[in-house]
Amino acid sequence: MKGVRVFALVLAISLTGCFQAAASVPVTGITISPTSLSLERGTTAIITITVHPENATNKGTFWSSSNTSVAPVRASDGMVGGLSEGRAVITVRTDDGGYTASCDVAVTSPSLGCSVGGGGALFGAASLVLLAPLALLLLRR
Repeated sequence: MKGVRVFALVLAISLTGCFQAAASVPVTGITISPTSLSLERGTTAIITITVHPENATNKGTFWSSSNTSVAPVRASDGMVGGLSEGRAVITVRTDDGGYTASCDVAVTSPSLGCSVGGGGALFGAASLVLLAPLALLLLRR
């Protein structure tokens, strides 16, 4: 009986090494795309990130904006909004290792949509309403 107990103890010690927890894979870096962005006030864009390596154990990140009154960022998906004219730097930092990547955002005034050559549509309907009576007067002559 003593031999069976010794065998069981040896077997238990041998198998302990087989059931170790999987090794943690540390983060080695992060990339961001795009690295610079121009937005018109009132529009949004998505900034994408890639945590390296792909199989890193902890891919958690923290997003921030250097100027939230110009361009705030939503941490759940990297969406940036252009609130007011100016510049902001959007930064993302990994929880594991503290690696960072940044995107420079410039927010500009929206274009009026009026251009020579037919590029804009914002004033199209208003132009027809205002110019139609003038065109009819010229055709009557």
